[in-house]
Amino acid sequence: MASEFEHDSANPIPNYHLTFGELPAHSPMRPTESKVPAPLASLRVLLVEDSPGPQRVHLAILRSAGADVALECNGQAAVKTALAVPPAIDVLILDLVETLDGINAVRELRQNGFVNPIIALVENGDDAAGISWIQAGCDASLSKPVSTSSLIDAITRLASSVDTIWIRRPKMPSADV
Repeated sequence: MASEFEHDSANPIPNYHLTFGELPAHSPMRPTESKVPAPLASLRVLLVEDSPGPQRVHLAILRSAGADVALECNGQAAVKTALAVPPAIDVLILDLVETLDGINAVRELRQNGFVNPIIALVENGDDAAGISWIQAGCDASLSKPVSTSSLIDAITRLASSVDTIWIRRPKMPSADV
């Protein structure tokens, strides 16, 4: 990130201009390689998100935790990706404005034998929506805004509770946003 500072002596409030891009290699703000294992390093996550802002936030959270993330923008596409043979995902996360589209997708996935964990992200305080998602077949619903630790904890808890043995497949195509 580069920044410029302008100061006009007639104006007591300085102007800052920030430009986002690649940080210089010597920057103290540049992330360093961590020796701590990423909590989601061996998981492939399908994120189903129809809003660009939350897409970026959730992708950043999941990738920083080590997950291999694919992105779909609606329930129909999520069903197609999740039911692909061989299965390409370990965990499905749904955050759709069109709740009915997501609930129908969850029902279709479960009816077609999808057994991996499904997590729904619901509006804060909308308990009825959370119950609807669980009744449709989700394993968990989390209230938005969801914290990084809550999301990662839910994923690791659900992924570790699955009784089947998951075969790790090659990495999915990258979800570039």
